[in-house]
Amino acid sequence: MYQIGYLLPEVDEYVINSAKTNLNQVQHLNGTFLTHFKGSLSKSGSKRMAKNMLMISSIILGSTVVGELLIFAQVPLVNVVLVYMLGIMLCAINLKDQVYGFLSAFLAVISFNLFFTQTLFFS
Repeated sequence: MYQIGYLLPEVDEYVINSAKTNLNQVQHLNGTFLTHFKGSLSKSGSKRMAKNMLMISSIILGSTVVGELLIFAQVPLVNVVLVYMLGIMLCAINLKDQVYGFLSAFLAVISFNLFFTQTLFFS
């Protein structure tokens, strides 16, 4: 059997032992996750969270309006997807938190599905 380093010399090799898990590391990750949401429940945290949600909603709404204008101009639907991807990137860059990035991606998929595809079950 060939060695992977011989076939692909420019690729680094990493061995990850999945049998042993460091419990302190898992507890640390869980602690950070919970700390993130505990901080957002305070009064200043809830204002920041509301501001971030408003920013996500406005960017996705703006992407939807631009998408509708592109469809009205008879531009292919693939370009509308690119507009939504731009909106997701703007949310991820401006908010600097993964939770809001995931939320903006989820809302973009839902709004694209709602506004730009035909329904199959309700026809």
